[in-house]
Amino acid sequence: FAADAAKALAAAAESMNGDLIVAAPPDTLGVMRRHYDRKIKARLLAEIDKDFTKHPVGEITRLILAHED
Repeated sequence: FAADAAKALAAAAESMNGDLIVAAPPDTLGVMRRHYDRKIKARLLAEIDKDFTKHPVGEITRLILAHED
């Protein structure tokens, strides 16, 4: 799953403008890192090693914005 997510992120990065913030559970993030390509690395602003799956969207937004401070 994590490798596929990194591939999908790379495909999306081709048509995106701006920076990326990747948030994933620590183990998943570790696998994703091994599959980042140059397009992802060029746009990667931050990584957050947390599992947000049980948080509502508004709470995820708040936590990510708090992480940037």
